[in-house]
Amino acid sequence: MTDSGSTAKTRIRFIDTARGIAIICIILGHLGSASINRVVYTFHIPLFFLITGYFISTKASFSRFAKKKFHSLILPYLLTSAVIILLAAVKGLLTDGNLTAPLKAWTFAALYGSGNNYQGLIQIKGIGAIWFLWASFIAVLIMRLLLKADYRIRILGVITAFALGYLTSLYCWLPFSLQPALCSVIFIYLGYAYRRMESTLKKLNRELIAVLLIFALLIWVTFITGFRSFWIVDCDFGRGIIDMIGCICACAVVFAVSYFTDRFISPVSAVLSFLGENSLFILCVHTVEQNLMPWSSILNLILPGTAPLPRLLVLIALKLTLDTGLGCLLSRIPVVRKSFGV
Repeated sequence: MTDSGSTAKTRIRFIDTARGIAIICIILGHLGSASINRVVYTFHIPLFFLITGYFISTKASFSRFAKKKFHSLILPYLLTSAVIILLAAVKGLLTDGNLTAPLKAWTFAALYGSGNNYQGLIQIKGIGAIWFLWASFIAVLIMRLLLKADYRIRILGVITAFALGYLTSLYCWLPFSLQPALCSVIFIYLGYAYRRMESTLKKLNRELIAVLLIFALLIWVTFITGFRSFWIVDCDFGRGIIDMIGCICACAVVFAVSYFTDRFISPVSAVLSFLGENSLFILCVHTVEQNLMPWSSILNLILPGTAPLPRLLVLIALKLTLDTGLGCLLSRIPVVRKSFGV
């Protein structure tokens, strides 16, 4: 998603390029391919939280800030959820003659706001990728409150939020993706801290920057090769601090790749930045198709009995075309843009 504070006149193209890379990776991460997941899950969601922190500001009052974020994050969540509920009900009626069951199931999923299914005291049905919108809304409000505090209290608050999110997730799963939100405050803080240090970092010797990026790349590669898990949606941080460092290094490398792509491969950057600018719309379209499209049946019609790799490649092409195409098309409709707070 698109940060509402980054308007058409003030957009930073290499950051939109990074957004474009990340939204493509979110789509790829829902293909069920372990080989793809071990790469994309190392950075895609954290990268969006880092970008959110990069643009966070204290210029407006907290109430105005919260209202703006509600408009740009929760309204798209509600609208996308409504579309999912409606289409699921129609699909249930047409396929099984059952309208009530999917209506109840998806309404509960939308109200609970969980990214995945969970079985605890109650059975929780996940709403899908738009869990990020609830988590981002809560996390950015927490960070905005912490910005008014002394830096020592701010750091303590970030650590406390992460600890609360992680530890409570071990015993129960709370609504509105609250625990992933608490854990994600640390990434928003790192994005904010980077923006504060950006001018100083730009003054570093280029050779030193190159060495640091190579070092970050090596750590990222190590993270990928030894990947076990890193699912923010579940507050699962793999091997802990080691993988957190790997994730930060991965984000740094993706930012660097985005920067150099913007400078030296302008046509590629133009496409990726356009996708990044419209990542909120793409995410919402992706969540609808992820939940409701019968991809297995579609692939069986197109490629019956074909080997897994060709089916995966066709699925990638279909999902990317549908999600990015329809998402960018919706972003051109003024009433949709206004409804999404863009």
